Amino acid sequence: MKNFRFGLTRTVSLLILLLTVSSLSVNAQAKKNTSTMKDCCMMKDGKMMVMKDGKTMPMEKDMVMKNGTTCMTNGECMMKDGSKMMMKNGDCMDMNGKMCTNKVKKTSMMKDCCMMKDGKMMVMKDGKTMPMEKDMVMKNGTTCMTNGECIMKDGSKMMMKNGDCMEMSGKMCTDKMKKMKKTKTSNKMAAMDYSCPMHPEITSDKPSKCTKCGMDLTKKK
Repeated sequence: MKNFRFGLTRTVSLLILLLTVSSLSVNAQAKKNTSTMKDCCMMKDGKMMVMKDGKTMPMEKDMVMKNGTTCMTNGECMMKDGSKMMMKNGDCMDMNGKMCTNKVKKTSMMKDCCMMKDGKMMVMKDGKTMPMEKDMVMKNGTTCMTNGECIMKDGSKMMMKNGDCMEMSGKMCTDKMKKMKKTKTSNKMAAMDYSCPMHPEITSDKPSKCTKCGMDLTKKK
């Protein structure tokens, strides 16, 4: 009987010891996980939140990060160079001012360009958007001006509208280029105001003679 009680007491003691060790291990892991979670501000369910020491709380005032970035309670972030970005659900910025979500990957995939936004010309560089302060010459010779006018290498012009975007190569990254090509073609066709009375297929944009019969080209009616 004594041996049975001794064995039972020993088993209970071992169980208590195992439970204690297990509890300590779980607590240690929880502390480790908490310590690896960086303090940051984040956009969650349309509201800006602050994570500090593993605890999440509403963001009640604007915060200035170590790199000079100001993160506001409405989710707008203003960089030290004056460029701005708007945080979306799931976006997170650590206290150093570094984005710690997939936002960085998406940003790195966005090409540098100039664009018309809300009636103003903007420049996107390295994922940051800032006002366009001077005219820019693209790789293909196109000059993009601060008023949104673009002069091509061949002298043709176009005016950028809201949503239009031009890469640094000079390539339009919207449907604007397709429309522009159609406009240029129609303009060329419209410019052929003179034709031969005998040979209508002979046309010109100025008074001249027909290459087939030598007659003067007359202006189309």
